[in-house]
Amino acid sequence: MDWALVAAFAAIAGAGGLSNTAFSAYCRDKGWGMGPLVGALPSAVGGHTIQLSHVGKVFRVTADSLRRWFGWLRVLRRDQWPIWIVGCVFGMAIPSLVSLQFIQKLGREVKGDELAAVTAKLMSEEHGRVFWWLTLLCGFVVLAPSQVSSMDGLIRRWTDIIWTGLPAVRKLPGNQVKLVYYGLLSAYWFFGLGVLVVIPDPLEMVKIATIIYNYALGFSAMHTLVVNCTLLPPALRPGLRMRAALVAATVFFTLVSGIATWDYANKKIEQRRKAAEKTAAAAAGPRCSFSAIALECRPDSATPVGPILHGWSSVRNGFHDTDTGIPHVIQRRTA
Repeated sequence: MDWALVAAFAAIAGAGGLSNTAFSAYCRDKGWGMGPLVGALPSAVGGHTIQLSHVGKVFRVTADSLRRWFGWLRVLRRDQWPIWIVGCVFGMAIPSLVSLQFIQKLGREVKGDELAAVTAKLMSEEHGRVFWWLTLLCGFVVLAPSQVSSMDGLIRRWTDIIWTGLPAVRKLPGNQVKLVYYGLLSAYWFFGLGVLVVIPDPLEMVKIATIIYNYALGFSAMHTLVVNCTLLPPALRPGLRMRAALVAATVFFTLVSGIATWDYANKKIEQRRKAAEKTAAAAAGPRCSFSAIALECRPDSATPVGPILHGWSSVRNGFHDTDTGIPHVIQRRTA
């Protein structure tokens, strides 16, 4: 089993969990709850009248405030359960099932650099050239906004941490938060270009990124639990079911990522070992490689020595060699 791909599926399917760590910022920018009292992130151009407080706002816990608090929770749950979760399930399942229907007919493993186009190619071969363009267009319409929202969520999380946690930044006026946000956005853009150069294989990039995502998901779940159970007033803290779900999420995503990291590292070490052996064999000159069946070899034509049959008994370090040092070439395979 390719645990790195399993981790990728888990991270992509659970990416909403990582995005939801910044859902309070989404509510703040929408003006929900206490949002109107703390401001929002201004736009890159203009936004001089929009300010973001360096600290949050709290309310006194009374019967009336709790009623309004649970009212906002109902708004959030409506947004999360019927819209977000149902949409995510169908959004993940439909493209995966469509791709599986065609890729399983391919009869070979799909390479990382053809993932984006292989489904479109197979669909166009079966249903017409127009499906090449329609499939690629659909993929772009789905993935482009998703990448923008994922990038925005990442930058927002770090912006909030820097804006609230660094004393030097807390001295800036409220409308200057855009310097932090768009500065991080620019740095992230250049970082992404660098990653494309270093890791040109998209599948390899997905495996590495999603392993990191799983660690982040596990940490974020536990961090959310600790913060909510220590800083919130007792009346606002999550119930036992929610706490148990956060602990389960921490264990699941951390465990999957740990197994994927171990599996991915071992496979990379094995690939490098085989590559080193291949390089060493090429540098040593022509020799006979081996398999589970016997290989019949003969020496150079200039040497009047008959063919030599060899099998596992004469294998050393993955290659056949003789005490005479005469190079051999494969003539035919024998059972």
